[in-house]
Amino acid sequence: MMYGYLGTDGIVGELFAERPPEGRYHETYMSRITELPEAAGAGWRYDGGEWLSPREAGRGEAEAAVRMERNRLLDRCDTVYCNAANWELMDGEEKAAWHVYKQKLRDVTEQAGFPYETVWPETPQ
Repeated sequence: MMYGYLGTDGIVGELFAERPPEGRYHETYMSRITELPEAAGAGWRYDGGEWLSPREAGRGEAEAAVRMERNRLLDRCDTVYCNAANWELMDGEEKAAWHVYKQKLRDVTEQAGFPYETVWPETPQ
């Protein structure tokens, strides 16, 4: 069973192997995490009670959805995890992990399966 963040546009972004525990993210964000049907993933759209694959929704829309999710994740890195206060508390290994993660996010559009088979990097812990 997979869970995904359902954006306000109805497009699934970040994926989770299991539902994140309450309190891990802001309650508004948590309210948008939903159980996905089998085979659904990032870029899928929930539209009027039915799920559409990225191919069904259209390539341009799928590309836009992946880029939008990538940008949201990069923003979240800068505002939540890598802000000045947190950055000062990190050791060199933690900083390096965040650099690698952010670069992998920037590179998602270069993946062979983009935009239909986007593989999202795991968030450093």
